[in-house]
Amino acid sequence: MKIRTAAKALIVQDSKLLLVECDDTLDPAQNTYFVLPGGGQHHAEPLEQTLRRECQEEINVDVEVKDLVCIREYIGKNHFLAVEHADIHQVEFFFLCTIRAGQPGIGHTPDTGQVGVQWVALDALESCNFYPQAARKTLATLLSKEQIPPHPVYLGDID
Repeated sequence: MKIRTAAKALIVQDSKLLLVECDDTLDPAQNTYFVLPGGGQHHAEPLEQTLRRECQEEINVDVEVKDLVCIREYIGKNHFLAVEHADIHQVEFFFLCTIRAGQPGIGHTPDTGQVGVQWVALDALESCNFYPQAARKTLATLLSKEQIPPHPVYLGDID
């Protein structure tokens, strides 16, 4: 099993976080869930380039990548989808970003299950169906402050 690295975008405007909206095929009662834009790093691709590519593909915007805010691990065998994700180990780097060009919408290569993009108020993040769920409160708190911590926050192996 290989460890996969990924980059995720934290795009905040007017106290709202830009999220990818997806169909919930595992739990139709939930209807939709939300994740951060971003995705897997290609071999020899710097994380900043990964994030810019993924934002173009998923949310149709060119971003300026700024500070690294936090790092999350996801070891699938330890979480809700343990059977389906038993072989997954991913390390995700969450970067603060700003939109340089484009209007948020579905990009040219959306993720499987992606149905849209949505701005979600930071103070509503804890109550929305956002993944990783364990990061909702931490992200809302970090992003609502005027100043990002001087060092990235390690979130651990969370779902």
